Amino acid sequence: MEFDLQHIVSGDPMLIEGIDTLVLTQGGDPNDELADKFEGSDREFYMIGDCQMART
Repeated sequence: MEFDLQHIVSGDPMLIEGIDTLVLTQGGDPNDELADKFEGSDREFYMIGDCQMART
């Protein structure tokens, strides 16, 4: 799969390809706990959205 996204700060378009799983969360507080579980693993992952940079 591929996803066309837009960077929330710069407004630049971002194309992300080769995705087999997408985790969508919605809420007001940044939460990067899931990323901590992947640190040091052999899985490739990217932090996007509010877990990377909280919006104002």
